[in-house]
Amino acid sequence: MGGEDTAVFFAERIESLLRRVLGQPDMHGSYAQLYETEGARKTVISHVGSGITLTGEGKGVLRLQFSYECEINAHGYLTIEKSSIRILPQNEGGISELLSFIMIISVIIMVMFQQLT
Repeated sequence: MGGEDTAVFFAERIESLLRRVLGQPDMHGSYAQLYETEGARKTVISHVGSGITLTGEGKGVLRLQFSYECEINAHGYLTIEKSSIRILPQNEGGISELLSFIMIISVIIMVMFQQLT
């Protein structure tokens, strides 16, 4: 598998995981987007700029944002140079909701790391 294929496969794995955990995305066709930045550099980010809305009891409570800055090294392997996963309240007063959903989010993050390693 070439470097470009590896980057696409990595983005597809993130997409597949999020679809299994969160279901189908509502307004956008995907959760993860692969961008080519410079030459061998690739970035996989959450598709929605403000983050993926996580719901509870039918309303948006939290937002998930992620970014993986990757590079295809000289041997053709994809390496993650920098990563970021952020969980944010949906609105300014959402701190209490954030605390009530912290266990669910912890499980999602653990599953993401286990599936991607």
